[in-house]
Amino acid sequence: MRQPHDAVTSDIDWEGERRWYDSNWAVIGWVFLLACIGVPAQSAISGNSPWISAGPWVGGLGAVIAIVPYQRRRLARQLGIRERQVPVLTRLMNQERIPRDPKARRAMAELVRRTHPNVRRGRWVWPVLATLFALLTVPAVMSGEPVYMSAGVFTTVGMAGLAVYSHRATARLVRLKARLGEEGVPQRADA
Repeated sequence: MRQPHDAVTSDIDWEGERRWYDSNWAVIGWVFLLACIGVPAQSAISGNSPWISAGPWVGGLGAVIAIVPYQRRRLARQLGIRERQVPVLTRLMNQERIPRDPKARRAMAELVRRTHPNVRRGRWVWPVLATLFALLTVPAVMSGEPVYMSAGVFTTVGMAGLAVYSHRATARLVRLKARLGEEGVPQRADA
C-alpha cells in the first residue's frame, strides 16, 4: 500500500484520475438515494404520511441540485482550473500527492489555504458535540426505549467519528501546507 510520503510529487493525468463519482450527477444521485431510504424510515418512525415526510427531503434534494454545480464552478474559477479538475485536485490533496505542474501546484496551495481555516475552526465542535450527545444518551438508555437508545448511540458514535476525522484532516492540511511552502501560494493584490 502506498504511503503519503512515498511520492512527494506526481504527474497529474486529469482524465485518468477522474472517477465516476466526481460528476455533479453522482453527488445528486447519492442524495436522491439517501432520500429514498430516509422518507420511508422517517415516515415509519414518526407515523406521518410519506408525503409529509417527503417535503424536507425534496427541499434538500433541490438545494443540492442547485448548490453543488454552482460551488464547483465558483471554486474552479477561483483556483484557475477547470470544473472537472476540482474533485481530482481535492482527491490528490487528500492523498497528499503534490503535483509537479506549477499551475496545479498553485491551485492546490490555494485550495489548502482556503480549506485549512475552515477545518481548523471547527475542530473543537465535534468533541464537544460527542460529549453532549453521550450525556444525552444516558437518560435514553435508562428509559429502555429502543428507538431513543439507538438514535443516541448512533449520534454519539457519529460525532466521535467526525472528531477523529477533523483531527486527521487538520494534521493532513498542516503537512501539505509545510510541503507546499510559500512558493505555491499566489500573492494577493489586496495584501
